[in-house]
Amino acid sequence: MVTLKLDRAFYSEAIAIFYTTFEPARRVERAQVSVHISALQGKTIEHAKTLGGMCAGWTEEDQTFFNMEMVWAKASDDELMLSLSRQCVEKLTEAAKLRNVYLPFIWMNKAQT
Repeated sequence: MVTLKLDRAFYSEAIAIFYTTFEPARRVERAQVSVHISALQGKTIEHAKTLGGMCAGWTEEDQTFFNMEMVWAKASDDELMLSLSRQCVEKLTEAAKLRNVYLPFIWMNKAQT
């Protein structure tokens, strides 16, 4: 997950980066890749801090999370899928920094179930 300042124009670019980066995943059998963008108001963060804080350390400004979700069935695809995830985060981070919309909170959950 990459955290961004609100910038509607950048969302189109971010989606294009996502699709381009994950193109090789289309050939992975029994794999699914998706993305969603979630908004978080600065007021919500401010209120949470009055109740004891937020473990994420988010700033008190309106922001969005560009959250990528991936599932795949075969361990033999681990390297490719995790590599694509890292590449996408790196590309999104670089592009967001160029537009001055990057917020330095990156999340990657390698949950194995």
